[in-house]
Amino acid sequence: MPIAVFSAGGTRIRAVRFVLILSIFCAVASLWWGTDILLRYGMAQADGGILAPLAVRILLAGCVFLAGFGFACGMWLYCGIYVVEISIDEKTSLVTIKTLAPAGRKTFGIEQVAITKSRPHEGSLRTSRQTVNAPWISIHVDERKLPLIIDLRGRILDEKIFRKVLRIPSGQSFFAAPQ
Repeated sequence: MPIAVFSAGGTRIRAVRFVLILSIFCAVASLWWGTDILLRYGMAQADGGILAPLAVRILLAGCVFLAGFGFACGMWLYCGIYVVEISIDEKTSLVTIKTLAPAGRKTFGIEQVAITKSRPHEGSLRTSRQTVNAPWISIHVDERKLPLIIDLRGRILDEKIFRKVLRIPSGQSFFAAPQ
């Protein structure tokens, strides 16, 4: 029987999904705006009333396309590495990890020994105007090119087993330097 050890929580999942949807809208808007730049840049009275050279229009439209689609692709990728749930079957040492998918969740199972390294990150940023506190852990898994991300603002349901799965010693703070 699998034991649940981590859950990101509904609020965090909704926030990531909201930003994904926002990024898709931005990609569509960048397509519309980039096409408008490609066809009409320079024609407005404020721009001089003369159509800009094709190379300039292609360059500007390309930058707008890349910004919008880059944001959407980045969020799509982030959803694929954002961990929603972790559970382990202690008898078989099978770790079940659920990540976000653009529509739903993706579930995959790995052996506990496939988790080669985990690295905590404080995730804090202090500027003169704001303070951000978003701690997270990156998990490196064999056979995966990108690490998985655990948002520590979620709920750790069983800290002892969570530490065992991620190979974090029990006396070590999540944010101590890795040994």
